[in-house]
This record gives sequence, structure tokens and C-alpha cells, in this order.
Amino acid sequence: MGLFKLVRSTMIFNGLWRLGTDNLSTSQKKLYILYSIFAQIVYVSTPVLLAANFPKLFRTDVTAGIEALSKFFYAVLIITKVFVYQSESIRQLLSNAIHEESILFDENDVVGCKIYKRHVLFCSKLSKFLFFSAIFGGSLLIEMGLVSTYKYTGNQKHSNQSLEIYLPLTLWYPVDVNKYYNWLLLEQIVDIVLTSTCAPTLQIFATTLLIFIQAELEILQYHFRNLGCLDSTNLNTISYDVARNLKLLCRKHQKLIKYVMAVNKCFTHVMFLEYSVSSVMLATAVCQVIAGQNLAFNGAFAAMMISQLLLLAWNCDEVIVQSGALATALYESKWYEQCYHTQVLLQIMLMRSQKPLSMSIGPFGSLTADAAMSRVRMAYSYTTVMTGN
Repeated sequence: MGLFKLVRSTMIFNGLWRLGTDNLSTSQKKLYILYSIFAQIVYVSTPVLLAANFPKLFRTDVTAGIEALSKFFYAVLIITKVFVYQSESIRQLLSNAIHEESILFDENDVVGCKIYKRHVLFCSKLSKFLFFSAIFGGSLLIEMGLVSTYKYTGNQKHSNQSLEIYLPLTLWYPVDVNKYYNWLLLEQIVDIVLTSTCAPTLQIFATTLLIFIQAELEILQYHFRNLGCLDSTNLNTISYDVARNLKLLCRKHQKLIKYVMAVNKCFTHVMFLEYSVSSVMLATAVCQVIAGQNLAFNGAFAAMMISQLLLLAWNCDEVIVQSGALATALYESKWYEQCYHTQVLLQIMLMRSQKPLSMSIGPFGSLTADAAMSRVRMAYSYTTVMTGN
């Protein structure tokens, strides 16, 4: 049971997997490339068509314009993540993580595997929650469109009264909506299905990498605490060559530091964008709930936005906590029984471990739970301004 199994499945479904599909034939690979191009055209076209409809919406219905603005920010955030997460640096990070995972299981490190499997189980539950909550929100949006279609067609058949045509997404189309209503509704359903599954897929990808880092840090903590009982080759058998073991763990620590720095470099701009627009998206969704517009969908959308932001910030906070706990684990080892040379190396590692690893959000510092709560409080302020209360 691997940590990146669900990530691979969801990214393949959304046409975002770039590490190769060796189990597919040549024709299947070509079909997947075409499907990937189609999916990404859908992702890019959604915010463009939303923005093109802004002048009409804000001129005729400000409430609908505010709702479309929230969806526009959400779609822009998705396509930004789509392009960033398919970059060569991100692919290399994912490939390295999968390779490290295979090495861990090959080393037959019993306790390390137990720690890692615990994180795999937690990540699986968290990923399923994110995925199905987003699908639930998309289903509500599709259901509203289908119900409105049923009302519209029934009204046309049994009465002469006209009913306003409703589509789930307020997109601009260069064709007559009345004439091509069914086709446009089908196009929007495809759009909603792909977008509502792409958003949690990208969130699951980032969360999985953060949980992978947490698992590596906890395994390193275990080895630090049991320094005098580890072997330099497989970290599992009895040995008194503590200096060699410590150098091996030092190299592992340095490698993990470089990996976290690489992850931080790749994700900084995405986290900065998400951190910047999350308050506006949350505030507009809450305003729609207060106004009584599409209560089910906007309520689910607001809850999903809060949960995704807090869960991402909490996992980033855990990286800080677990990296700082390395110093405590070193102190809990039998450092006082070691020779002078080993104690000096321990002191150097102890000083480096006191500098925690973190995920930055540009000029706003590190992403923590407190930083996420500040976004929620800012969303509350925006809501009070928009509603006039």
C-alpha cells in the first residue's frame, strides 16, 4: 500500500500524470495524450468564458456577478496549479519520493515501515475526504442544472409561459443559448465533472508530499533516539559503530532538508496565490449563502474552501513541528555515552535541527495554522463589507 497510489489514479483520471504509463499500449498512450489535451483545454477555457460574461452579469445582476467572480478565482487557481504541477521540477520531486518509498520497504526497516504505513492510512482517509467532498459540491451544481432543465422543458410543453433558462455556470457563449441549450448543458456537466475532480486531485498531491515529508521526519526521529542500537547498513540490527551510523543519518537528514527546500521552491508561488485569493473566494461564497442563492452548493463550497485551507496549513504546520522534534530526539539518545568526535557531530546536528523546515508563502512568511485562520478572519471582514453589516 503506497502513499502515492491514490495520487497516481486521480491524476491519470484528470489527464495530469506525467511519469509515464508503462502498462498501456502505444495506442492507449496516444488516446491518453488526446484526453489530457482535451481536459486541459476545459480547465483553461472555464475562467476565460467566466470573465467574458462579467460585464453582462454585473450590469444586470450583481449577486450573480459576485458568484461568478468566486468561481473565476477558483478556476484561475486550478489552472495555475495544473501548469505548475506538470513542470519538470514537480515531476522530479514526485519521482524521487516514489523511489524513496520503494527503498524504505526494501530495507526491511520494521519500525520505519510501521511509521510510514500509519501515515499512508491517514493520508488515504484525508485524500478520500477531500475528493468526495469536492465531488459532492460538483454534484449539487449539476443537480441544479438538471432540475432547471426539467422545469424549463416541462414548462415549454404544458404552458405558454416562458421560464428563464438556467445553466449551472454563467459562461459566455458565442451562440444562441436557447437553440443549443441541451448541448451547452452537456458541455457544462463535463466541465464541472473535470473541474470538481481536478481541484481535490491537486490538493491531494500537495498534501501527500507534505505527509511524505512528515513520515520521513518521524522515521528519522526514531533512528536518532535509538542511535546506539543501529547498524550503518540496514538501520535495523545491533551495532556499536555509532559514528558511522550518525554520519549515515546525517546524510539522510541533509538529503531530506534539500528535498523540503525543493518542494518549498516549487510550491511557494502556488501557496501564495491560494493564500491571497482564499479570503475573497470564501467571502463571496458566504455572501451567496446569506443572500439565499443556491444554498446547498454555496454552503458546500464554503465548507470545502475552509477545510482545504485549514488542512493544507495544518500539514505545513506539522512539517515545522516534526522537523523541530528532531533536536529533541537527538537529546533523548545516549549521546552522553559517546566519544568526543561523535558528540561534536551530534552538537552540529542538534544546532541544525533547531532550525525548523517550513513551507513559505512568499512575503507572508511560513504557512501555518495561524496564517490560515487569519485568512478566515479576513474573509469574515470581507463578508461584513459586502453585505453592509
